[in-house]
Amino acid sequence: MVGLPDPRPWLDHGRWAVRSPLASARPGPSRLVTHSSLRKVRACIRSGRSGTRGIIEPGHFRFTASGETVVRLEERLGYTHKGVEKLLCGKTIDEAARLAARVSGDSTVAYAFAYARAVETGARVLPAAARAVAARSDGRTRTNANHLGDIGAICNDAAFSMMHAECAILREETLRTCAVAFGHRLMMDCIVPGGVTAHLASAGHDAILSLAQHLRQQFLS
Repeated sequence: MVGLPDPRPWLDHGRWAVRSPLASARPGPSRLVTHSSLRKVRACIRSGRSGTRGIIEPGHFRFTASGETVVRLEERLGYTHKGVEKLLCGKTIDEAARLAARVSGDSTVAYAFAYARAVETGARVLPAAARAVAARSDGRTRTNANHLGDIGAICNDAAFSMMHAECAILREETLRTCAVAFGHRLMMDCIVPGGVTAHLASAGHDAILSLAQHLRQQFLS
């Protein structure tokens, strides 16, 4: 790789007049990217035979390609920075748990579980036994929904739109199973410090088994 490491600030995209706007201390001098450096970046991006750009989740990516070969990739990260750390300051344990579960809808279980374990470790509290069962079923079902969405998106990138549509249907069936089993499609607030708020009933258990069998048949047929 040529020209690495990139010395530009991660969260400074040349739009703010100060650095660290969410810091408790008074911000220091501006770290804006200079006009001359921006011109150099743009000049590099415009070189090459063809180019495309897009913003997806945390990054803004600009590609310069020659056929199937990526000649240059310019990326700027931090576009999903929401200042969660600052929002957590001063919150009660319950308030912070709700916030942690909403950092990312696709990773509700992971964030809620990580926050709960951090609180429990600090307080030296062991979670309820139901946590293990709920976390396994919860995470497995939600992971299936994410994987289905990703598989469909990858197929769509290769112009296989029918598979994209089929995976969207299967993902919706998975989310509905989550609602039956845990009372919430995204399973928010099911895992909290000290235990769980939703217990897997027999109907939810049967729904998960039925979904697993259905997915297996769809992908093997």
